[in-house]
Amino acid sequence: VIVGIIAICIYHGQLQVMRGQLGEIVKQFPEIQAQRIATQGQLTQAQKDSAASKVATATQLAIMQEQVRQQSEAMKLDQRAWVGMGEIRPTPETKDARGAFNITIINTGKTPALGVHISSGVWRELSKELLDPMTLPLQPTPPRGVTMPNQTVQAAAQFPHSGDAGTADLIAGNHKLVAYVLIGYRDIFGTQH
Repeated sequence: VIVGIIAICIYHGQLQVMRGQLGEIVKQFPEIQAQRIATQGQLTQAQKDSAASKVATATQLAIMQEQVRQQSEAMKLDQRAWVGMGEIRPTPETKDARGAFNITIINTGKTPALGVHISSGVWRELSKELLDPMTLPLQPTPPRGVTMPNQTVQAAAQFPHSGDAGTADLIAGNHKLVAYVLIGYRDIFGTQH
């Protein structure tokens, strides 16, 4: 019996200690709950900041990619071949030969023009409106391999046969001769012009 009484006293002492610990836990619970809410708020804010950072990074990346594209395009425009017409000189018609417009084609760009081809023709026109050159049967010249920067190429667009009456109409201003020239080439970046 004495052992039972001693065990009950020990259990009673342990129960009192446990009640004290439980009381402390109950007292600390609001603070623990507040810390949990604060931690959850910090986690939510960190997730929002991370999402905003991802959006900002993606936006900055898109802006930088567009800037690189624009700089690349500007560099290509600066460095590419630019082939166009230079001087145009008429050669009058004679009894033995048709007249022509002698056209100087020049590459004013900084790099070679590849596969240059020139198509030309001269038409007698009665009205003030010009013809659409894409619909005309222009006479192509043999393709040229490479036209270097500042290199010139000569092309001739021959006058149509006019005869005496046609020549008189030209002199009187009833007709005009118009030369149409189409120039095609590829730049070193592979773009067809």
